[in-house]
Amino acid sequence: MQQGSTLNVLDGSTITLAQGQINVVAGTDAANAGSTLNLSDSSVSSTGTKDTIQGSNKADLNLTNATITHTNASGAAVRANNATTLDISGGNITSAGTGVYILASDARINDVTINADSDGIFITSKRKLDGYEDLNALTSATQTSPQKPSH
Repeated sequence: MQQGSTLNVLDGSTITLAQGQINVVAGTDAANAGSTLNLSDSSVSSTGTKDTIQGSNKADLNLTNATITHTNASGAAVRANNATTLDISGGNITSAGTGVYILASDARINDVTINADSDGIFITSKRKLDGYEDLNALTSATQTSPQKPSH
């Protein structure tokens, strides 16, 4: 996907990738933005070395109640690069490599189960492209169960 595009993957859709990835690239420079992936109640899996889902250059990744599986030790299940906004709410992420890789991007992760053989969540500014804001932020909320009354 390139600048100005929106991809909606909804309602039980299944995407299976061998070597490819869902790659959302918003702009070719820091002034451009505007590509969005909306993945809801669906699954994406990949056996390749590339990240299963990647957003770059001010992209928006909205993942809601999704199941994302990455079975290769190289790469990540989800990667956000260079001022991308990543919003993950609910669902499951499983990776033989890194679960969620965040490079100079803003990530909100809420009520998600992450199982990764490497880092579950990795956040860095190293190798950020010049001209892009370093938005590095991670907001994580956990759901707590109410206390059961004791008898």
